[in-house]
Amino acid sequence: MRLRPGILLISLAASLLLSGCNTIAVRVLTHFGLFAKLDAHVRKQVLRGQVEIGYTQAGVILAFGRPNYSSSAALKGGYDVWSYSGFDVTSHASFTPHHPEYAYSTPTRFLGSVTFRDGQVIKYTNRFAAR
Repeated sequence: MRLRPGILLISLAASLLLSGCNTIAVRVLTHFGLFAKLDAHVRKQVLRGQVEIGYTQAGVILAFGRPNYSSSAALKGGYDVWSYSGFDVTSHASFTPHHPEYAYSTPTRFLGSVTFRDGQVIKYTNRFAAR
């Protein structure tokens, strides 16, 4: 059986895409069954890397990825807070191994947080870059 060049090319492109970094496209393709179950407005927002009040945790994972840090406050009303941070490319030029604080810190920046109650977004900061 001989493989057609078009099928081989599509297979190769898909494998390269799925093995790449954690982008919206990769998250959507990886979890396409979940993405397909969302309504049209939510799918559009997810593809833009945006969330709104009422989204589920699954929708936030599709839009932003997994959080860098999460905390739960079951005793304070059942809140979950997911925080996101990323490498701070703006300070990278001045943040070198010769910098006195280099050994004790990581050049990161806070991207934002999402607060859930009962598994739905009740509050979020809108500082996320398209990721």
